[in-house]
Amino acid sequence: MDVEAAARLLRQARARGERLQDLPEGCRPRSLEDAYRIQDAMIRAEPAALAGWKVGATSREIQQLFAIDEPVYGPIRRDGVVASPAVLDATRFPHRMVESELAFRFVHDLPPRARAWTRDEIVAGVGSVAPAFELIEPRYLAFRTDDVPQLTADWCGNGGAVLGDAVTDWQRVDLPGLQVALSFDGKLRQRGTGALVMGDPVSVLVWLVEALRRRNQGIARGQLVLTGTMTGLHALPTGTEAVATFDGMGDVAVHFGAP
Repeated sequence: MDVEAAARLLRQARARGERLQDLPEGCRPRSLEDAYRIQDAMIRAEPAALAGWKVGATSREIQQLFAIDEPVYGPIRRDGVVASPAVLDATRFPHRMVESELAFRFVHDLPPRARAWTRDEIVAGVGSVAPAFELIEPRYLAFRTDDVPQLTADWCGNGGAVLGDAVTDWQRVDLPGLQVALSFDGKLRQRGTGALVMGDPVSVLVWLVEALRRRNQGIARGQLVLTGTMTGLHALPTGTEAVATFDGMGDVAVHFGAP
């Protein structure tokens, strides 16, 4: 498999706003390890563009959608992170899918090391948590659930993130019990809780830090981590406003409009 060719095609598609039918046979990933190698090549080409990481398929609902039994992860680009309320050009987001998540911001480095990072060390590295939407926007014409390696290679389909106000005293919040409500134009779409993502959003952080450590990677100060949807995956029609309300933490809003 030609890792560099796959990375180049995905980077070009992202830069030009194009969508691919599929990666060509000679550079199409066949495993998650192939996919992560392609991600690595894309990061090497633009290291300053990395804003952090997203973890996907952390809920049973999404794992069942993709017929997998473990999470996957991918990078987030710095130029894709915007503040709430966000009004985005719908022509740049043909898929327009949103997920209600928590965004953890790190204030200490967690570099790769020989021994695993403990949960307490990881928690101590987090400076704030914010309500967030992950924007799911793969560089493919169709959003497919039957080719997880190919989707994972494309930064797990990440098209950006919308961040609400950061909460610095986040450890006061019962994250597993956190209630989240997603609404479209004021009409309830789906409810969820923090327990839906691996039992606790902090458990997602622990999983990611270990997954990165095993591949000799880490999390840098200032980077953010999205821990997976608590209200499913939803396509947002153009002209509709999505609002996710996180009890006791605030909300996050996004609207896809005309250019």
